Amino acid sequence: MKFEQSLFDNAYNFDAYKALIIQLLAQKKTTGTDHSAAMINYTELNVVRLKRGEKQAKLSAEQIDLARKGVPQYWLLITEAWCGDAAANLAIINELANASPNVELKIILRDENPDIMDAFLTNGGKSIPKLVLITKKNLTDYASWGPRPAFLQNWLAENKKTEALNKSELTEGFQKWYAKDRGQSTANEILELMDL
Repeated sequence: MKFEQSLFDNAYNFDAYKALIIQLLAQKKTTGTDHSAAMINYTELNVVRLKRGEKQAKLSAEQIDLARKGVPQYWLLITEAWCGDAAANLAIINELANASPNVELKIILRDENPDIMDAFLTNGGKSIPKLVLITKKNLTDYASWGPRPAFLQNWLAENKKTEALNKSELTEGFQKWYAKDRGQSTANEILELMDL
């Protein structure tokens, strides 16, 4: 897909996105159009998860070295504040972007950008977060990642077949896995995509 420069110029950076979420929560709102108590609760939980992720997001020397090798690029993260997978992955994605002098992380909201989301569906669904890697040279995507690490994506697919766990059990299992993994699977999967 070919992107317009104005998209990146108007997108959020990591700090602006965090500030947006905090500002919306102060107004008892979240991103998107559903400002129900449940969505506000998810967003509040995700702020805590994001802060924890920022403290835990650590890259190895090898990961930092790999991150520095890419061509100049934008990483376009499609997300919403209420998304648990986004909260679990955003800090490590930001850490990776910060480790590379060639990467500029930009964040857009899924529901405000349906045409872009529709170009990066997961099994026909608008699952987020979705990270799109785009070369700055021609503003064309060359890879995408998401909405979660492969292990969790496979676990979700298997659970849909067997229905072994209900949604709350699955969500709890995901959060425990994320806490143990500390973003390492996400970092390694994205680094593999950067190998141009």
